[in-house]
Amino acid sequence: MTASKDAIVARAKAYPFAPPAQSYVLVGHRSVPLTDSSEEALAKAVRAGGGDPGRLAKPRTAVIAWGSNASPTRLAEKFGDFRADAVIPVLRSELRDFAVVHSAHLSAYGSVPATGRRAPGARAKVFVALLTDAHLDRLHSTEAIRRNYGFYRLDGLRLAFEGGGESDAAHAYLSLHGCLDVDGDCVALAAVEAEAVPFRTLDQIAVLSLVRDRLAPGSPLDDFIHETVTDEGLRARRIAVLRESASPSPASDGLATRIL
Repeated sequence: MTASKDAIVARAKAYPFAPPAQSYVLVGHRSVPLTDSSEEALAKAVRAGGGDPGRLAKPRTAVIAWGSNASPTRLAEKFGDFRADAVIPVLRSELRDFAVVHSAHLSAYGSVPATGRRAPGARAKVFVALLTDAHLDRLHSTEAIRRNYGFYRLDGLRLAFEGGGESDAAHAYLSLHGCLDVDGDCVALAAVEAEAVPFRTLDQIAVLSLVRDRLAPGSPLDDFIHETVTDEGLRARRIAVLRESASPSPASDGLATRIL
């Protein structure tokens, strides 16, 4: 069934789909809050969600969620058919010297999505998903790998998990289009809590409006979104314009190793 224009527009404007306020474990379609990231707390949360704590023993890869991949609703959509295998800890964390900014592209569902950008002195509250190989394969299939995003290993990080633990490395999806540039600077996501970010911060509707003003001045915002979603060729042309003035992403700074 084809989505209505109202549904398409509402989805685009809703990005990044209500990120959570604290760490949680996704168990099937349920998200169970976490008070800390200890093995005991994780196992308790999985049991509370009706899952098997034994599934936590599978090897995991830490993946930073800049935008919608932090959302319990969005992850449940992506892993809905995994059922009992969808046991995914998602840990609220502080990432220093980074900001979460808008990518220089428009997603297939009409939003201006997120990517990461180094920003000395900044402190961003991000979420880190701990994924099995099967989870990673599924997530890769949803991220337009090699078209909009690449999958990278980031080293030299200052990443601290709320509830305990630190890491100097993690994986992340980074935009292949670069970071959206507006008036000579990046634009941070208002939905992401952060401190000392050197860029202006806008919500999704505001950044969509700025992009509309650049690409189709005078067009009603809802029409702009609907056209972007329903006309793939037009979307590609609009992305090409945004990419021309994009700021570079961490993929170009030598500390990011591309995996996919």
